[in-house]
Amino acid sequence: MPPPDAPSLARDPATIDRFVAAALGGAPYYNFMQLPIDAERLARVADGKPLHYFDWSDLTAAEPPAIERIRALTGLAPSPEPGSPDYDQATLIVREEKPALDTPRPQVSLDPPFYVTPAAAALPAAGCGSYAMSMHPLKPREVGFVTIRIVEGTPARAQQRCLALMLLRALGLMGMAEAASGEAVPADADPQTMLTPQEELFLWLAYQIPVGSDRDTVRKVAAERLEYLAAQP
Repeated sequence: MPPPDAPSLARDPATIDRFVAAALGGAPYYNFMQLPIDAERLARVADGKPLHYFDWSDLTAAEPPAIERIRALTGLAPSPEPGSPDYDQATLIVREEKPALDTPRPQVSLDPPFYVTPAAAALPAAGCGSYAMSMHPLKPREVGFVTIRIVEGTPARAQQRCLALMLLRALGLMGMAEAASGEAVPADADPQTMLTPQEELFLWLAYQIPVGSDRDTVRKVAAERLEYLAAQP
């Protein structure tokens, strides 16, 4: 279901351009060989696929509120029980806390470029970053693995907002900001999920469009959905 504020947002003529910019043109994500894939086609989790969340910092699978809201907006499924035939097919989202966003290990030849964030000099207060990867060699646009890194010591409310932003980026809105730099939480963000009405609409729209769609298709399908929403009361 589209979010409640979708009709009013859909009537704003600038919404379509903002959505296309959020869905495409961001930093690369990666294929199963850890090679960069450009974000000029829509990349996201496959329709209906389960999401499995794990916090590597405290070794729990307790999900933040944003995950359940994301499922409601996208139609993605709950995590299967261990032992279920679908358990190994779920898209894995790992959260971790580290002293910094990027800790390269040059002695490891295949050390992946986990945290696609701007240079530290550009965002010295950046509190989080994300890395999204396809796990299927024949489906390079289907996101199957996500790591979200939160910088240790980031205030709790900023951590919640960081996590929400990085989930959006990793699950399909590749053109979203690459790191949250400690800016104030938007006034219209939900206090639990930390998602704004516009962000909810954009994520819902992304999951109305086929995986791998090019820019023209993304714009065309999004415009059709927004036209329908704008006509609603």
